[in-house]
Amino acid sequence: MDRKTKVVSIIALVIIACSFVTYSTEALITANINVSTSGIVQSPSPTPTAASTPAPNNPASNNLAPFPSAWGDYSSGYGIIFTSVLPPSANQITAYDSNVYHTAGQGSTRLDPYVTGSENTAREIDANWISVSPGEKITFSCWIKVQTTSSSLFYPQCGGRIGIDFYGSNGRIQGKQSAGQTFYPNEDNNAIIADWVCNANDGTWQLRTMSFTLPSTLTCDRDSSQQVPIGIIAWMQAGPPFGSTQSSVWFADPQIYFS
Repeated sequence: MDRKTKVVSIIALVIIACSFVTYSTEALITANINVSTSGIVQSPSPTPTAASTPAPNNPASNNLAPFPSAWGDYSSGYGIIFTSVLPPSANQITAYDSNVYHTAGQGSTRLDPYVTGSENTAREIDANWISVSPGEKITFSCWIKVQTTSSSLFYPQCGGRIGIDFYGSNGRIQGKQSAGQTFYPNEDNNAIIADWVCNANDGTWQLRTMSFTLPSTLTCDRDSSQQVPIGIIAWMQAGPPFGSTQSSVWFADPQIYFS
């Protein structure tokens, strides 16, 4: 083979080799792409993580004023006291009544008409102290059953109601006795009246609820000073208070919770 033929043959071999390498490379790249694509398609989709579901706001489980352990009478301030004068006597006007209830097995608190010599002139049952901070939303609810009617003394401001007294570092600031968002001295008088359970309605239980956001300061009803609330005492009251001989009132299933 002459020199010229050898060169041509070598060049031809180089071209063939390059073509094979190019084909092999393209095939390999194509194969890799197909594998990758196939892998993506065939690989199982990641199992989605279920979003955590927040626990429901269950007032009953968060109740800060369970009955009867967190309630007392006007004079004692602790526990259900079966009389306002110890030892028990004829002056009893506060009682735990297991025969009258809204929820089976829970009983109720009964406030009887005032009798001479009773310490509980306000016909009121108070809850234990609860610490608070401005900005908290407070909800207080209670079922009430009354015997009063449109012919009762001082109707419609009679029967039963609930409320909250607010306290600061210097003692009591003011009280709230309506479900409205306003506070003393701007509390809605119509709401105060409406919040009384004053009609017996054939002996049915009737629900009253107060729900509001606690302001940063409250006006003191003694001297009009602005004070920061740090605690509350909730109350249940039969009315008219202050020595009234009105009929008995029952309170059941009180709940206080923050949100």
